[in-house]
Amino acid sequence: MHIRPATPRDFEFLDRLYKEKDCAVEFNHIDSAQIIEDEDGKPVAIGVMNRLIEATFLVEKGLSKRKRIEALMILMHRADNVAKKMMFTSFHAFSTSPEMTKLLIRKFKFVKTVSDVLVKWVV
Repeated sequence: MHIRPATPRDFEFLDRLYKEKDCAVEFNHIDSAQIIEDEDGKPVAIGVMNRLIEATFLVEKGLSKRKRIEALMILMHRADNVAKKMMFTSFHAFSTSPEMTKLLIRKFKFVKTVSDVLVKWVV
């Protein structure tokens, strides 16, 4: 097996693999795409480094539910505008609270991902 940079002819392969995993690829935000080919030159794997944006929303617990939602609405509006300005069609928010997760899904149209979220620290 060997590795090589992806070329435009590989995007059909890339798109197919993403769809098999129920994911979408934002081609505008790929910084690196590498293809692994087998001994016959057939693509068998791809590694993609995408840029993504992440939102962090912290709200004072002591506020009334109404005020917390109002604050989040203002922050969400700004986050949507920033994402659009940066030409992204989505952004990630990681929730450590079941309450916040429910609120983000119900009021702000977030969806749960189809996979676990993993982080690798590069030192």
